[in-house]
Amino acid sequence: MKAKNSLISASGLTLAQRSLLLFTFAIIIQLLLIGSLLMVRDEDLFAVQAGRTRNISIAIRNLAKRSVGAILLVKIAPQNNATVDQGCEAYRKRINYLSEYLKKFWIKSPDNCKLVDNIVKKTNDLIVMERVGDQHVKENEDELEALLFQLIDPQRIPPAEDSKSQAQSRRIWFAVAVAGSLFNVGALGIFALFLNRQFIKRLNSLNEKMGQLRRGQRLASTALKTDEFGKLENAFSDLANTLLDAASRQRDLFDNAHDVLCYIDDSSFRFTTLNNASLKILGYEPKQLIGSEAIDIITQDDRKQAMENIRTLISLRAQPPFEMLTVNGDSFEARINKADGTTAHTLWTTKYMPAEKRLFCVISDISERKEAERLRNEVVQMVNHDLRSPLNAISIIYSILETGMTGQLNDQGKKSLKLASTSTELMLRLINDLLDIEKLEAGMLELDASTISLSSMIEQSIQNVQVQAQAKQIKFETAIANLNLYADEHRMVQVLINLLTNAIKFSPQGGTVTISALELPGFIEISVSDNGRGIPEHLLSKVFDRFRQVEVADAMVKGGSGLGLAICKALVELHGGTIAVESQSGQGSRFYFRIPTAQHRSDCA
Repeated sequence: MKAKNSLISASGLTLAQRSLLLFTFAIIIQLLLIGSLLMVRDEDLFAVQAGRTRNISIAIRNLAKRSVGAILLVKIAPQNNATVDQGCEAYRKRINYLSEYLKKFWIKSPDNCKLVDNIVKKTNDLIVMERVGDQHVKENEDELEALLFQLIDPQRIPPAEDSKSQAQSRRIWFAVAVAGSLFNVGALGIFALFLNRQFIKRLNSLNEKMGQLRRGQRLASTALKTDEFGKLENAFSDLANTLLDAASRQRDLFDNAHDVLCYIDDSSFRFTTLNNASLKILGYEPKQLIGSEAIDIITQDDRKQAMENIRTLISLRAQPPFEMLTVNGDSFEARINKADGTTAHTLWTTKYMPAEKRLFCVISDISERKEAERLRNEVVQMVNHDLRSPLNAISIIYSILETGMTGQLNDQGKKSLKLASTSTELMLRLINDLLDIEKLEAGMLELDASTISLSSMIEQSIQNVQVQAQAKQIKFETAIANLNLYADEHRMVQVLINLLTNAIKFSPQGGTVTISALELPGFIEISVSDNGRGIPEHLLSKVFDRFRQVEVADAMVKGGSGLGLAICKALVELHGGTIAVESQSGQGSRFYFRIPTAQHRSDCA
């Protein structure tokens, strides 16, 4: 059996080819059985035909006997005997019956049918002639005798088949049919057993490969197996090895990541897995923390808030649909107690996996960032107190000198004073812009929103830039509807002043700046347009970046720090609005921003 299995395995046949071979073999055996059944059927037909032949032979002999018997009865019997008449009538009926049978089942040829009809006619005629004593009786008897000899001619009567040989033949073919059926069933069973063993063997091999994959072992390709199971095993081996390689790379990334990567059980809040970065960032080896509660390494002051963040994350992510949380929900900051007794600032970025019932965390050390923020705040405070205050004092002194209250200056002194005063104003503006940017980024800038008149706000903004406009003979055109805006008036005026200052700066001498405002569904749009040189298309997406100038020389020639538009963008977005620009080189620019109405802002909230 094993040798036959090996032969089938080594034949290189696919499963489809093996099944086709089995099917073809079964069809051939079945055709042979059908042939044997047909032979049995033919033997049955021969038997029926043989029986019919015997019946015809008997009918022929009986017809001859009845014809002769009828004539003899008339010759030897006395005339006018009623018994003789009855006997003759019985002979006639039997002769007519036998003639009809022969004409129906005998060989249907015109000669045979004519012969039977002539015998019946001659017999009837002789019976009548014998009864009446006709002189032509002798001639008719000779004719009838000749006809009867023709009827019983052995060559005319079909030979009867040997019933015994037919029965023997039928038994042989029946035995062949039964043996063929048994052989077909046995052969199919043997082939099915072979294929079943092959299937089980290959399935066990595939199951063993699955076990190797679960144990993390690499799988070898199945050599010299080209059937469907062999291809499946090879594909599974390739897939398994790819998964093992990916898992190995993932494990390497996990173990060698700069940040702490860990899994926390959602019920006990204990560490289940940590990478090697825990020693560098937390001061503990992974095996020291596995099984301990994650909250234990967080400082006492931050534990309550950290637990609230974790529980909120788990409760929200555990309910379908698993919606994304906000930044504050997905990550939080917490101070930790390191193994050496020091404290470190960390950022916990979390993701809850409901299917696995555990929390994946990335713990990043942000101590350096916190220190940088502290230093930046100190710099901002230094700029605010140590630079802006002296500059304000210097600006006041320059204003007093310009009035002449302390004495008159000559032309050169006035010119130098004017230059010093302008430089001081530029420095103060730069410091104020830097402070505003820092406040916006730190989220320290709060809005004092109220309902304000658009016309009043725009008029106030124009008055603040009137001196610069008069210096270049710039005219203002306004198209303002009678609208109110819900916003911080001081910050909106700051945005408009920056936009108007830019428009004046890049407008030609004697140009026109247009301010318009209109109401849109849910928004109010305010725009400032000029007919200056415009902005190249490739710079449109960058004009709101920090320290961005259309041309490098603009900072030297036209002044400005490059922070004005960045501040405008931040202030507009702080109001929940958007700001954009439309421009083409040589055709001027149109800066516009949209602020949501009070009702639309409450609906969005």
